[in-house]
Amino acid sequence: MELLFILGLPILTAILSLVPTKNRHLTAALTIFSTLLVFITTVLVALKLNSNPKVVAVQDWLECDAFGGLLLVIVSFVGLTAVSRHLIAFKSAGDMN
Repeated sequence: MELLFILGLPILTAILSLVPTKNRHLTAALTIFSTLLVFITTVLVALKLNSNPKVVAVQDWLECDAFGGLLLVIVSFVGLTAVSRHLIAFKSAGDMN
């Protein structure tokens, strides 16, 4: 189930970010929170892979082994770093208070 969460949360966040609001803080906070949750979940999957050979979400379709877990952590860390960098640039440009 964790793998489906890792796939589904960014999609849900993107859909919610498209909802028009007057508060830009909400969209930025939603994005950072979502990316942080994905990163934490990928770390938990990697820790689970330390004791299990595979994490299976859907049999014969969506599963993750140790190397896939490592790649998940690296990619989610890069995503978290990119979102954090974008938020810092966004704040320093004066678009957000």
